[in-house]
Amino acid sequence: DFAVALILLAATPCAGMVAGWTGMAKGNVALSLVIVSLSLVLSIITIPFTMLLLAGAIVKVNVTELFQGTLLVILIPIVLGDITRRLIIHWSGEPGFMKVRPLLPPVSMVGMFAIIFISLALGAQKILTQWQSIFIILVSIVIFYFVQMVVSIWLSKKFNFNPGDEIALVYSVIGKNVSLAVGLAAQFFSPLTVAMLAINPLVQAPAMAWFLRWSRKSFNRKDQSGV
Repeated sequence: DFAVALILLAATPCAGMVAGWTGMAKGNVALSLVIVSLSLVLSIITIPFTMLLLAGAIVKVNVTELFQGTLLVILIPIVLGDITRRLIIHWSGEPGFMKVRPLLPPVSMVGMFAIIFISLALGAQKILTQWQSIFIILVSIVIFYFVQMVVSIWLSKKFNFNPGDEIALVYSVIGKNVSLAVGLAAQFFSPLTVAMLAINPLVQAPAMAWFLRWSRKSFNRKDQSGV
């Protein structure tokens, strides 16, 4: 169950928040937006085949059903989001939309928490009887993010990325779309897989905050030394 969660997390594209973190770190926001959009579209195809290749020996993976589920989880929110935007603009105009716009991300977050709550409630008994597994989950996720961060930073240095592009790349690697992963896990995999993904933000958010602090110190030092 935990292995499936890590594989699904690795296959999951980055979230829209990547652009915000990249901006706070003074990275290449335009590049991060391109990566977010491209990874989201490609994930419709890459997630099913990645799960089949890496998790097929652990659990049964139906590529067709997973493809349909991924398509729906990604496509439906995009379509509904566009319809919502058009309706608000039709009723209240562009100024009205700009007033409502700040409320939309929190509403989306509430929806994600609702999915997590329902999924965990369904597997609560199993989770409680294996509460020691939480320690395995946390250690696994910490190692997972450490490896991702180190490898992405190393690749940036190897291919001589400028600081702005390096920041965008690292955040696009570690800023996973947890709501998408949870939605797929709840639909196709076990409650323990959902539980591991639900705990993931406890590690992901600090990891992104740490990289923000590290990048500011590292790249400011380079600027001051004239490099």
